Amino acid sequence: MVKIALGVISVERNPWSLIKDEAQAPLFLRQMSNEVTPFWLFGREATSGESSVLRRADSRISRDVIFQHMDRFLGARPVWRRPGKASNALRDLVGEYSRSRVMRIGQDLYFDIPEAFSTIGIKTIWFLKYLLESDEYTHFFRTNISSYVDFQRLARFVLESDPHFAAVNVKFGGQNIPSGAGILLSQLTALRILRHEGDWNHGYVDDVALGLLMTSLGSLGPSNLSRFDFHPSESTAGEAQESVVESATNFHWRCKSKNPSVTIQRMLQLQEALG
Repeated sequence: MVKIALGVISVERNPWSLIKDEAQAPLFLRQMSNEVTPFWLFGREATSGESSVLRRADSRISRDVIFQHMDRFLGARPVWRRPGKASNALRDLVGEYSRSRVMRIGQDLYFDIPEAFSTIGIKTIWFLKYLLESDEYTHFFRTNISSYVDFQRLARFVLESDPHFAAVNVKFGGQNIPSGAGILLSQLTALRILRHEGDWNHGYVDDVALGLLMTSLGSLGPSNLSRFDFHPSESTAGEAQESVVESATNFHWRCKSKNPSVTIQRMLQLQEALG
């Protein structure tokens, strides 16, 4: 028996709200079962006093993401696993988790965390904490608004393989880290992360920080998941049907497009193709 909490990193701004409301939420809620339960994870608007700290943190992380993509040309860079001043400042800004700082409305979870690129890691930690307190979930799958997930295939994969830490692998600093579009954690791995959350370096983008934390805990990197990525700037007739035929076991599609209408259409077509 598996019980999976699927957490979607979300923000109440368009085009993300449009994609959620017109495609992802109705399609995911239609699939909800005892095996897989979806949640959408929101922060709140930053106060004027928080904004300057968050702008600096977001700018630093955005630059680092650009450098990360240049690793293939420049070679691996030094990696700082331990949290530094930037990470500590962000943690101090947000403060400690408590259940009273989470509001649930249906399947939407509203965290008392200022919404920013740099706070996605904290949002992920709170998602794990809140749901580990709420129910006996065996696994957690964290994804994003541009993703489509087939719940039956996800549950079957988890039941058959019992993964502890899995994702599409990407390289950072010569190490395997998870792609943040879809990260699968067992309950034991989630609990281990929370025991060592003080070592999560929020000076890096969330998936890099998680990968570095897991490396420091002895992981060689995530076991590799399959995922179908649609082209972000081109779409073709029948592409959703073709992607389903291509793999009978894949459960995750990255539907991201520069045009949100294409993202929405891909999700609707996938639902139809999967039946």
